[in-house]
Amino acid sequence: MTNYKLSIFNNAFQTIGNETTLSKEFEDIKNGTYKNEILNCRNSLIIKKDKELFKKYKSQLKAVTFCGQFENGRKLSNLIHYNKLIVIDIDNINSEEINIVKTKLINDEYIMALWDSPSSLGLKGLVKVESTIDNHKDFFSSLSIYFLQQYNIKLDKSGSDITRLCYVSFDENIYINNDSKMFSELINFEVDVDKTTDVKKDIQVKEKQNISLSKSAFATEGMNNTNDRKQIKKIIKFLSSKNLSITDSYYNWIKIAVIIANSFSYDIGEDYFLSICRIDSVKHDELKSKELLKYCYNNRKLNHSNRMTFASLIFLASEKGFVKR
Repeated sequence: MTNYKLSIFNNAFQTIGNETTLSKEFEDIKNGTYKNEILNCRNSLIIKKDKELFKKYKSQLKAVTFCGQFENGRKLSNLIHYNKLIVIDIDNINSEEINIVKTKLINDEYIMALWDSPSSLGLKGLVKVESTIDNHKDFFSSLSIYFLQQYNIKLDKSGSDITRLCYVSFDENIYINNDSKMFSELINFEVDVDKTTDVKKDIQVKEKQNISLSKSAFATEGMNNTNDRKQIKKIIKFLSSKNLSITDSYYNWIKIAVIIANSFSYDIGEDYFLSICRIDSVKHDELKSKELLKYCYNNRKLNHSNRMTFASLIFLASEKGFVKR
């Protein structure tokens, strides 16, 4: 394994860190270097059910920058070594499901490492990416789509930030795959996912693209359900008449694209998707929406048991007041 250089900080408030390596941090997670501190965190949250005490203990943990090494600060301008890694952070997993999710992910060819979070109610992991400092956020966006398509899992948007800190943890069963495949699928849109508004108006066209569609995008087997087509037309009519959007947030925009790719052939799905997106008016970017949808069609896995279904689109519409009839 390449001995990636990282920075480690005594706590999340410290701005000057010390040099460490990825292999050392993996060893510390596995061997229990921080076991006592992590058990305090877990006991406070799970046994005592004291969230404030958990936050207090967590804030005292050391924290690592897996994406790179920093010098004299933790701003992007202080970065002296970029690692081409993306941190995946999956929160609030049901305790009965966490082992199921973990089993699925450790069988994923892109997962380089996976371990329990400090709370033990979430997972942290690393994926190698063919990225640069400039397109790190774009690769995170593409990886987010991959996780939605493959596992119906939403990644925490903090993973888009090269400077992000990741708290140390303890997991004697940490999964490590030094031979994991590098993620290279990139849809080239730039989104400021750090903004709390989290809306599509922050998307900027970096360069004109022309993603070509695979033949499978037009496959009709198992697609184009008559009832689904009736429902989506009703949804579009309802949302348009009341000027209500279900694609105004970045993640919902992606979700709708994934759902439509999973439900309809491209020749039908494109019109549905763009009709929904256009409700966003000036926040809508026609080119970027088309490129996103093409990407979702080219990478969809129709036989995957965890894929997002049309029912998820109905749910998002129902949150806006739509009633299925």
